[in-house]
Amino acid sequence: MHTPSRARPVPSADFDFMIGSWDAAITMPGHQPLVGRWEARYLLDGQIVLDHLQIVDRAGRPLRSVATLRTWVPSDRCWTATFLYAEAPRQHVELRGSRDGDEIHLTAHDLESGATATVRFFDITATTFRWEQRNHADHDVEDPAIAIRCTRASTNEAGT
Repeated sequence: MHTPSRARPVPSADFDFMIGSWDAAITMPGHQPLVGRWEARYLLDGQIVLDHLQIVDRAGRPLRSVATLRTWVPSDRCWTATFLYAEAPRQHVELRGSRDGDEIHLTAHDLESGATATVRFFDITATTFRWEQRNHADHDVEDPAIAIRCTRASTNEAGT
């Protein structure tokens, strides 16, 4: 695994667990269970984490592809991130958040529609993590809008 060469503030290591390749099991209401690959690596000497999630159908055809750029902002004491969707290039989602105990919580804001959501990374270990998104309009619903369970891929191409 590539380690950043520059000293970083301790909170900026929050997403170090993500570096590498992950097999993803995705649950979304109204869809059959989906699979994908989530990969993350460092950019700019570890100041930014770039991750890419590719969701495919059972035949392996791409359904959705999203990239996220994440960086720790010491002056704000929080993470900022930007989602970029391949299928909807005009959709621009920004996130802000921080670690809360053993979890990472972010609030997402779609700049075009004004929609907001809560994103949570949890059950984080060296070989697994879980992710979920709850749309603010759906807070009366117990199930998340999207839930992902990741397991570290056996062929790991970590952060080069």
